[in-house]
Amino acid sequence: MKAAVITTNNASLNTVQITIQALCVSGKQMTLSVFRQLPISDPAEESALWGTVRYKIKDEGDVWLVHSFGDILYRFELLPADMLRCSNRYVIAAEEKVHQKRASVAHNLARNDDYWLARSEQDLKDALDEYNNVLCDYEDRMEYVNGMNSLKQRAAELPQLFISI
Repeated sequence: MKAAVITTNNASLNTVQITIQALCVSGKQMTLSVFRQLPISDPAEESALWGTVRYKIKDEGDVWLVHSFGDILYRFELLPADMLRCSNRYVIAAEEKVHQKRASVAHNLARNDDYWLARSEQDLKDALDEYNNVLCDYEDRMEYVNGMNSLKQRAAELPQLFISI
């Protein structure tokens, strides 16, 4: 495929106007060192959302939500999408284990062996406890992921704030 040729008849230089919102403290653009000093806090429902700052801070994060609660400014890391996946594979594995232990109880009940029946009943109880714990963890994680995704959607509508490096 042949590349298109752009001639000076088709090209031009235009002046455009853009608006940049800088995060300032006492009239001066906030520096990275000052930004790092902002306390990290989850935004409360009553927090005022200011905007996002895209700057990688080593061992912390890349995208930050700046918000205020009361008179204090905070930062909060917006986790990347790959960290917000929530798999139910552990729930499925725990369910399978419960099914296996139920089958073991039924087998030992049919054998009329009290010793192995007692052991398999205890194994089933342990598997049910594990299943309930895994299910609660999964539900808590899903609630967190849903809340974070909702916050990310709200943050996407906010301006990107610039700080000086």
